[in-house]
Amino acid sequence: MGFAEEVYRLASQVSARKEHCKGNEELTKNSLILPFFQVLGYDIHDPSVLYPEYRAGFAANKEKVDYAVFLKGAPVLFVEAKPVASQLDNYDAQLAKYFNSTPGVKLAVITNGVRYKFFTDLKAPNLMDSEPFFEFEIESIRPEEIAILDGFRADCFDPSGLVTRAENLVYLRTLKKKVRSLFRDTSDEFVRFMCSDIYQGRITANVLERLTPLVQQAMSDVLVDMVSQGLTQEIAKTDEVAAIVPSAQDLVPAAEGTKSPDFKTAVVTTEEELAAFNLVCETIKATNGGDSHVAYKDTASYFVIHLEKPSRWFMRLLFGTDKKSVVFHIPLSQANAILGDAGKVENYNQAADSCRVVISDISDIKALVPLILAAYRAAGSEISA
Repeated sequence: MGFAEEVYRLASQVSARKEHCKGNEELTKNSLILPFFQVLGYDIHDPSVLYPEYRAGFAANKEKVDYAVFLKGAPVLFVEAKPVASQLDNYDAQLAKYFNSTPGVKLAVITNGVRYKFFTDLKAPNLMDSEPFFEFEIESIRPEEIAILDGFRADCFDPSGLVTRAENLVYLRTLKKKVRSLFRDTSDEFVRFMCSDIYQGRITANVLERLTPLVQQAMSDVLVDMVSQGLTQEIAKTDEVAAIVPSAQDLVPAAEGTKSPDFKTAVVTTEEELAAFNLVCETIKATNGGDSHVAYKDTASYFVIHLEKPSRWFMRLLFGTDKKSVVFHIPLSQANAILGDAGKVENYNQAADSCRVVISDISDIKALVPLILAAYRAAGSEISA
């Protein structure tokens, strides 16, 4: 099982367990927090790796931080745990007290088992910053956050490079905010810079008022064009390969349920595929209301159901003559947690975080409504992210 899949499985477990841990810090530690560090590869039963109730602080009678992670015999990471319903922002000062008293520690984490806040000392050596350089909620963790989290695994955690990584994350977050602000609140200075060699004459306040929306529109159009061209090229390549050179999955139609590759036959959308598509649309509209923005694209290999663009697919119908199956663009662990029947869902493509359910008839799709909605919402979250 890959790291991302383990994180998603933990997310499902946290969602199921957190209601039983409210108001109880020990339950939060044992049921939510320790499994998190176990996923990161730390031996939670070895006190030379994860030491509970570690004494830290400036006072003669030192207080205890909930956990200290050791590397080569020295503490490098402090973890302060709070009950699952706690507001973490109220306890940053407590964590700072432990961090500031132990110069060898370069990373401090405070968590309630759902939300995680990571701190270091970017502004002043050995003084914990007031703002975290990284934070996330495990139940709604995004792929880019998992990629960051991957750097804190036990087998690759490097305290010496932590400050640089933390700085890069802060810089990246700040740059993203600035780029967004250019679209929302484009400054006069930026408009002058963009138009200085275009507009002939003095750029007055009235000229700025005229040019600002044009600059914003130009940036928006260029961004959309760049994304569209990139996606169009990738989609064209994918469709061309699917139509001319079948993939390994296409070469085994009985096992994968795909359409038999026929290089001379055009793509034909069947009534069965359309009926399944309409069933999916009705399901989504009944739950979300209004226009679902769902569309389809048929290929030689599979029938794609997507949100707005084919690249944002959330379902694929593999309706071969011998075997029918439905692919959902969500991780296998998440699908198992939702459906509650691990034997019914199988892995389809681990790299793409997708899974498959074999069906005997399109009416079986009605029993897969929770997976349909989960995949649809995951595609929608990509748009809003």
